[in-house]
Amino acid sequence: MFLHVAPGGTDAAGCGTEEAPCSTVAAAVSAATPGTAVRIHAGTYEPEQISDVAGTAEAPIWIGGAPGEERPVFAGGTPILHFSRLRHVVVHDLELAHIAPSGEDIPAFIVDDGEVYADPTATQFVAVERVSVRDVDTYNAAAVRLAGVHDFWLLDSEIVALDTSDGLEIIGSHRGVVAGNAVNGTSGAAVVLGGGSSDVEIRNNRIFDTIGGYGVRLGTIVSPEEFRPPLVPGVDNIEVQDVRVLGNLIVAPGVGVSFNGCVGCLVANNTIVFPNHSLLSYFRGMADELGGYVFRTTEDNRFVNNITYYRRSDVGAVEFIPSSTPFPTLMTNSLQTNLWYAVDDPKASSPVGSPLTEEGSIAGIDPGFVDVAGGDVHLKPDSPAVSSGTPLAALSTDLDGACFDDPPSRGALQ
Repeated sequence: MFLHVAPGGTDAAGCGTEEAPCSTVAAAVSAATPGTAVRIHAGTYEPEQISDVAGTAEAPIWIGGAPGEERPVFAGGTPILHFSRLRHVVVHDLELAHIAPSGEDIPAFIVDDGEVYADPTATQFVAVERVSVRDVDTYNAAAVRLAGVHDFWLLDSEIVALDTSDGLEIIGSHRGVVAGNAVNGTSGAAVVLGGGSSDVEIRNNRIFDTIGGYGVRLGTIVSPEEFRPPLVPGVDNIEVQDVRVLGNLIVAPGVGVSFNGCVGCLVANNTIVFPNHSLLSYFRGMADELGGYVFRTTEDNRFVNNITYYRRSDVGAVEFIPSSTPFPTLMTNSLQTNLWYAVDDPKASSPVGSPLTEEGSIAGIDPGFVDVAGGDVHLKPDSPAVSSGTPLAALSTDLDGACFDDPPSRGALQ
């Protein structure tokens, strides 16, 4: 079944036919049953809040632009689109444009569980595909927020921010894939996870110009009630666990990757170009009590097969920040077979100040990009990074979608 939404439609009873479309998505969705496709026709729409939508595994509900038309545009104050309590739903082919600041720290695009913090099925099996969030001005909020979402996919979408803290914020969410997206122009972290998030793969994304912030930040401070599952007194809780950051291109961040309270995370085969503050950072996370709860410190994380290409003059005297306050689990983190190259001072390419030893590193040798000035970071055939990395079961495809060899090359491109 198809239900139609179009400018000039009306939310009268029985709306949704092609001849008598609804004017809002919420009105169309209220009549949707498993297998329904809500087709939103080209045009400009006001912000909406949509909740309690349930398809099935065999027959999800589809909400998105109409085939063969320009993507519909939702514009206005934040949030522009807020989806809560979804199950087996695909949101696709939409454009969000934040025209005027709302004066509040609210994301432009939200998918959450409606603050049903203890129910892991409140929002589950949700895919977001080909959604563009552009010209975002949300003050200190992220442009896009996923909170309390279980079994999710964010694919082939883009976030272009003007004045926002973070690009994509993932809080208390589990078993997800974030792949094939572009994030551009944030002032905080392009991608940040926290609130107990686990088993999330950040793969084959392109991250540009985070304006002094982080490419990927594994851990962030949120209020205790935002953790999913809920925090437990008297035990070591975890901010972020088992996140895999694989095959991403991260250009001009302040710091490419920050480990900040994550446990058992893997950062592998990324290409990080021209970081302008630090090469890598480790912080203890919320090891000190938060609201009476205790957390494990950053531990058992791996940084493997990455290429970091930078100017030493950009990152200053301290390129590697273990922490302003050392923590006992720092040495459980490991570095392996990375390539470090300071284009303006090759002899000083190795990270300075690192307390961690590295096995199999290459430092001070040009990785041999095809045309780094032109943005082409494919490897030349004679690159020292080609087929010199550590084999990893977690690897699948590179940034172009090609399979990694065995052994894989270092960096995001085989």
